[in-house]
Amino acid sequence: KTSAFKVQLNNVGDCYFHAGKKEELGDKWEWHRAKMNDMECGQLLGLLKDREGAISFFHEFNGNATKLWFNYSKDVLFAKIENISKALSSAEQEVLRVLIEHIILRQNLIRTQDAILAADMAG
Repeated sequence: KTSAFKVQLNNVGDCYFHAGKKEELGDKWEWHRAKMNDMECGQLLGLLKDREGAISFFHEFNGNATKLWFNYSKDVLFAKIENISKALSSAEQEVLRVLIEHIILRQNLIRTQDAILAADMAG
């Protein structure tokens, strides 16, 4: 295995995508990550359901710019963060689709719960 794509959701609802590639010599990996919001996850979910097309995102945080691309070629989805890409098989795409659906729900449930708690404390 020379490349990987990971999805992470932390306990406060922050979603991160990680793309990694193994260096040619040795066992070291180079990784890039990008924080994804629920709208971006929704756009990617639409792409996964359509199984065609392409989307891209540009993030800037603390002076660091990150570019993400997702595009279909035949039945393969290519995910790329900066210079690292990973081809996702149909099975990997289905896992990503299920994870994204869960992430969108969790992100919005966490925000709703936080808003209810804040209202209860204020009132």
